[in-house]
Amino acid sequence: MNKFETLEKKIEDLQAELQELKEQAEPKKQVAWEPDVVDECYFLGGIGDIFCDMYNNRYNRQGDIFKTQADAQQARDFNRVMTKLRKAAAGFEPDWSDGSQTKYNLCYNHKDSQFDVISYNYIIETINTTYFPTEKSAQAALDSLTEDEKQVLFKGYPVWPMMDEE
Repeated sequence: MNKFETLEKKIEDLQAELQELKEQAEPKKQVAWEPDVVDECYFLGGIGDIFCDMYNNRYNRQGDIFKTQADAQQARDFNRVMTKLRKAAAGFEPDWSDGSQTKYNLCYNHKDSQFDVISYNYIIETINTTYFPTEKSAQAALDSLTEDEKQVLFKGYPVWPMMDEE
């Protein structure tokens, strides 16, 4: 093999390596997992138990059906923490028509890597958020959470069954 052929071969190899790196760097497109009757799935029972069974439509009525046991556990744990927060809010219902009413909720501050209490005087509601009537009640709710519960909140509810595009 002469020098020219050697260089051509190196270029081909580098182009193949470059293409492979580009494919690895591209985010994988996510598509919803649509279970089939032959698929094994996990679902939440009425008291938080996790069951594994072959898919059928009766499990889909509640929407708590997951491809993996880990996703089912994450959903269950998230629901438990959110219930704890709703109880701590003591039934507080923000008046969304009142822009002067201060509403408090919990957030994660990525700059400081910690959970914080923030306030709103807005009439814009964040979906699936628990609001508190006072800063003190929101801080008490935050303080009542264990580190594990905070991690559950940070992870959030698993996106309804997802899998990488094939």
